[in-house]
Amino acid sequence: MQQALNGRQQAVLDWVGQGCPDGVWPDSTYKVSVQALQNRGLVKITKRRGHWSAHLTDKGRQHLTERGTCPVEQNAEPPEQSSRKPAPSRPKAVPKAHTSYADQLLDELVANDGCLIKPIESGPHAVNWASQVSAARKSGKIPHTQELYGYRTHRGYEIKLVDIPAWRLAELTPVPVPARLTKPHPIVAALQKLPQPMGLTKPVQGRALRIIQALITATEAQGHKAARKRRADQQAREAEQQRWEAAMHEARAAYTHAYRVKHLGEQADAWHRAKRLTEYVTAVRDHATSLPPGQERTEIKAWLAFADAHLQRLTDSASAPKLPSPPKPSGDDLKPFLGHWSPYGPRSY
Repeated sequence: MQQALNGRQQAVLDWVGQGCPDGVWPDSTYKVSVQALQNRGLVKITKRRGHWSAHLTDKGRQHLTERGTCPVEQNAEPPEQSSRKPAPSRPKAVPKAHTSYADQLLDELVANDGCLIKPIESGPHAVNWASQVSAARKSGKIPHTQELYGYRTHRGYEIKLVDIPAWRLAELTPVPVPARLTKPHPIVAALQKLPQPMGLTKPVQGRALRIIQALITATEAQGHKAARKRRADQQAREAEQQRWEAAMHEARAAYTHAYRVKHLGEQADAWHRAKRLTEYVTAVRDHATSLPPGQERTEIKAWLAFADAHLQRLTDSASAPKLPSPPKPSGDDLKPFLGHWSPYGPRSY
């Protein structure tokens, strides 16, 4: 079943069905919703010689008709390109819909195959993408079959809308837990013989064994066989550890590269400063030679001695660049280069 339109998308579809009247949208963000509607086969976007227009498809007309809306002829362009004079019989403009950031974000994700990369900026007007993603999650607008993720990467702040695996959406049948272990499974019986097999206190361990008995009984009733898989779990943990270590190695390399690129820019800036200072000191020295002996010339010579010493140090550092060794990175330093991995251990965000 196709996912229902959200409030923003429905308002934009109604607007297209009315012939794209002027004065409805304050900016061009509606085009993101129109793109999402085209992806669903409800709207057709046309671009000719720099002019953008949107028209209903047969499916879009049927959708509006089923909602009790009568669409008009589709021969309009969006307000910023339209030069038509208002006609006396113009249909009433669709009222502006209250659009939340969650609606805009979902529309943009749909139009970009569920993945966005936003620039990470600083300053008083910078967008806090982590906060925006958190607000979208709490808005109730995320479909129950999908999940919204957001995390920093070296490319920017990555936002993804992904489908929840079917096994997580399946309705599970409750498994009855026995009150007593009258006929324990061989695995449970083997665990009972150990003094503290799971590191639990005796009362908690008794309930844990009854839960294990219930799970084994349920799985064997479905034709499966139960066996201890501690080795398989250990192998899975080791494999995850190796993947995390590889990610950490790549993150350290990326951090070192970024640090050296930054240092390279600082070296270039120092070279330009040395060049400008050299020209300035040369001009002052030429001026000093034209002055007669006296206090002014003496003061300029003292200034030149100071400037020459400073310029020599600056020139030496600029003319002999060295490949810097970055300081040991902290966990926060590595986060932008780790994607979904945590810098503190083999686990994901």
